[in-house]
Amino acid sequence: MEWSRVKSIMIGIFFIVNVYLFVSYLGTMKTSVEVDDKTVKNTVVILGNNNVVIDENIIPRKTQDMKIFDVTNRFESPAAAAAHYRSVAEKEHLNYFTESERIAIDDDAFGYQTNYPLENGGYTEVTAVSAASRLIAQLELAPALDLVSNAAMTENGYAVTFYQVFEGHNIFDAYLTIVLSDESTIIYGKNWLSDEMTGGGICQVRTAAEILVNYAVLEERTATVTINAVKLGYFVGNRNGIKSTVTVVPVWMLETDTDGTRYFDARNGDLLE
Repeated sequence: MEWSRVKSIMIGIFFIVNVYLFVSYLGTMKTSVEVDDKTVKNTVVILGNNNVVIDENIIPRKTQDMKIFDVTNRFESPAAAAAHYRSVAEKEHLNYFTESERIAIDDDAFGYQTNYPLENGGYTEVTAVSAASRLIAQLELAPALDLVSNAAMTENGYAVTFYQVFEGHNIFDAYLTIVLSDESTIIYGKNWLSDEMTGGGICQVRTAAEILVNYAVLEERTATVTINAVKLGYFVGNRNGIKSTVTVVPVWMLETDTDGTRYFDARNGDLLE
């Protein structure tokens, strides 16, 4: 075979490979959108006309494309999760998940409440987070998961909530809460996932202003609603108590004073019931 022909074939192969790599690179690029102050102020006016109050300073101005991914829960059911954590507790000589009457099971959640404090009680926010983190490690409640914690004082004690995180965004309905008081310890897991994640494609995200307008016209209101927080993250949804692989979608979460927490699909602005 002549060298010139071989060279032409090689050039053709390199060209095809480079085109493939370039297209793959484009598929991983993220674009961003930023709304101006006028848009934000108009959004506040629309909300106000529909009996919704919001501080314009909490409205995110900039959004960026987000990844969609699949995830599989670690256990066959919440009951299986509780049974596993009981076996771990027994090995560590810890008295958790041992009394069936203190275990609560739901479609996508499990819970356990003791009648004694985790440690010596008298918690502060810092010591509550530390104590809850140690308990998670002892019971192997979150092996290999990327977590972020949030602590708040409630009527039942300090509630330390750990959210699973993907690329810097919380999965809002996948969390583990440890409630610590001087009388008891409560462990509650919702959609508690594994580290089995498989990446998907990238999707465009609607701006917070668009989502807020959708919320404004969602229904007629006779009483005023105040939006306290607008956050971007992910949402799993109901698994109906079985082990399954689901696509986790990006959502906007609106926290209100009287209308609960609302989730909107960030891809199309639809309300998630």
